Amino acid sequence: MKGQENNEHGNKPYDLAAIKSITGDNHGFLEKLISVFISTISADLQLLKEKAKQGNWNDVASIAHKIKSPLSQFGIDTGGAVENLEIQDGFSTDELLSFADKLAAVLNEVIIHLKQEFPGND
Repeated sequence: MKGQENNEHGNKPYDLAAIKSITGDNHGFLEKLISVFISTISADLQLLKEKAKQGNWNDVASIAHKIKSPLSQFGIDTGGAVENLEIQDGFSTDELLSFADKLAAVLNEVIIHLKQEFPGND
Protein backbone atom coordinates (compact mmCIF):
# COMPACT_ATOMS: atom_id res chain seq x y z
CA MET A 1 0.00 0.00 0.00
CA LYS A 2 2.83 2.43 0.75
CA GLY A 3 4.01 2.21 -2.86
CA GLN A 4 0.56 3.16 -4.08
CA GLU A 5 0.41 6.08 -1.66
CA ASN A 6 3.81 7.31 -2.83
CA ASN A 7 2.69 7.09 -6.46
CA GLU A 8 -0.35 9.20 -5.67
CA HIS A 9 1.95 11.80 -4.10
CA GLY A 10 4.42 12.08 -6.97
CA ASN A 11 6.82 9.39 -5.72
CA LYS A 12 7.69 11.48 -2.68
CA PRO A 13 9.17 9.56 0.26
CA TYR A 14 6.50 11.05 2.56
CA ASP A 15 2.79 11.72 2.67
CA LEU A 16 1.69 15.05 4.12
CA ALA A 17 -2.03 14.16 4.30
CA ALA A 18 -2.03 13.82 8.10
CA ILE A 19 -0.03 17.03 8.57
CA LYS A 20 -2.29 18.92 6.13
CA SER A 21 -5.34 17.71 8.04
CA ILE A 22 -3.86 19.45 11.10
CA THR A 23 -2.87 22.65 9.31
CA GLY A 24 -5.93 22.95 7.09
CA ASP A 25 -5.53 25.76 4.59
CA ASN A 26 -2.90 27.54 6.70
CA HIS A 27 0.13 27.27 4.43
CA GLY A 28 2.30 29.29 6.85
CA PHE A 29 1.57 26.84 9.66
CA LEU A 30 2.33 23.91 7.33
CA GLU A 31 5.68 25.45 6.39
CA LYS A 32 6.49 26.06 10.08
CA LEU A 33 5.72 22.41 10.96
CA ILE A 34 7.91 21.25 8.08
CA SER A 35 10.73 23.58 9.15
CA VAL A 36 10.59 22.27 12.73
CA PHE A 37 10.43 18.67 11.44
CA ILE A 38 13.48 19.15 9.21
CA SER A 39 15.61 20.76 11.90
CA THR A 40 14.56 18.29 14.61
CA ILE A 41 14.94 15.18 12.46
CA SER A 42 18.29 16.39 11.10
CA ALA A 43 19.65 16.87 14.63
CA ASP A 44 18.20 13.58 15.88
CA LEU A 45 19.57 11.70 12.86
CA GLN A 46 23.04 13.14 13.40
CA LEU A 47 22.95 12.12 17.06
CA LEU A 48 21.62 8.66 16.21
CA LYS A 49 24.45 8.10 13.72
CA GLU A 50 27.05 9.23 16.28
CA LYS A 51 25.63 6.97 19.00
CA ALA A 52 25.47 4.03 16.55
CA LYS A 53 29.13 4.50 15.60
CA GLN A 54 29.99 4.56 19.31
CA GLY A 55 27.95 1.41 19.90
CA ASN A 56 25.72 3.18 22.40
CA TRP A 57 22.63 1.16 21.52
CA ASN A 58 20.54 2.32 24.48
CA ASP A 59 20.77 5.91 23.23
CA VAL A 60 20.07 4.75 19.66
CA ALA A 61 16.92 2.99 20.87
CA SER A 62 15.82 6.12 22.73
CA ILE A 63 16.34 8.35 19.68
CA ALA A 64 14.56 5.86 17.41
CA HIS A 65 11.62 5.84 19.82
CA LYS A 66 11.56 9.65 19.86
CA ILE A 67 11.45 10.01 16.07
CA LYS A 68 9.06 7.12 15.34
CA SER A 69 5.87 9.15 15.88
CA PRO A 70 6.87 12.18 13.77
CA LEU A 71 7.95 9.82 10.97
CA SER A 72 4.54 8.18 11.11
CA GLN A 73 2.77 11.56 11.05
CA PHE A 74 4.73 12.49 7.92
CA GLY A 75 3.88 9.15 6.29
CA ILE A 76 7.52 8.08 6.09
CA ASP A 77 8.19 4.38 5.56
CA THR A 78 11.63 3.35 6.83
CA GLY A 79 11.18 -0.28 5.90
CA GLY A 80 11.26 -1.25 9.57
CA ALA A 81 14.62 0.41 10.24
CA VAL A 82 13.36 2.77 12.95
CA GLU A 83 11.37 0.01 14.68
CA ASN A 84 14.35 -2.37 14.58
CA LEU A 85 16.63 0.29 16.04
CA GLU A 86 14.10 0.98 18.76
CA ILE A 87 13.60 -2.65 19.80
CA GLN A 88 16.98 -4.16 18.73
CA ASP A 89 15.78 -7.64 19.65
CA GLY A 90 18.13 -10.33 18.37
CA PHE A 91 20.04 -8.17 15.88
CA SER A 92 23.82 -8.16 15.55
CA THR A 93 25.86 -4.97 15.71
CA ASP A 94 26.37 -5.12 11.94
CA GLU A 95 22.62 -5.44 11.38
CA LEU A 96 21.92 -2.50 13.70
CA LEU A 97 24.51 -0.40 11.88
CA SER A 98 22.85 -1.36 8.61
CA PHE A 99 19.47 -0.24 9.97
CA ALA A 100 21.03 3.08 11.04
CA ASP A 101 22.45 3.53 7.52
CA LYS A 102 19.09 2.69 5.95
CA LEU A 103 17.28 5.12 8.23
CA ALA A 104 19.81 7.83 7.41
CA ALA A 105 19.36 7.24 3.67
CA VAL A 106 15.56 7.41 3.91
CA LEU A 107 15.56 10.53 6.09
CA ASN A 108 18.16 12.31 3.97
CA GLU A 109 15.96 11.68 0.91
CA VAL A 110 12.91 12.98 2.79
CA ILE A 111 14.76 16.13 3.86
CA ILE A 112 15.97 16.79 0.30
CA HIS A 113 12.44 16.39 -1.10
CA LEU A 114 10.86 18.53 1.62
CA LYS A 115 13.40 21.30 0.98
CA GLN A 116 12.63 21.12 -2.74
CA GLU A 117 8.87 21.24 -2.16
CA PHE A 118 9.17 23.95 0.53
CA PRO A 119 12.23 25.97 -0.52
CA GLY A 120 12.12 28.31 2.48
CA ASN A 121 13.45 25.46 4.67
CA ASP A 122 17.13 25.41 3.71
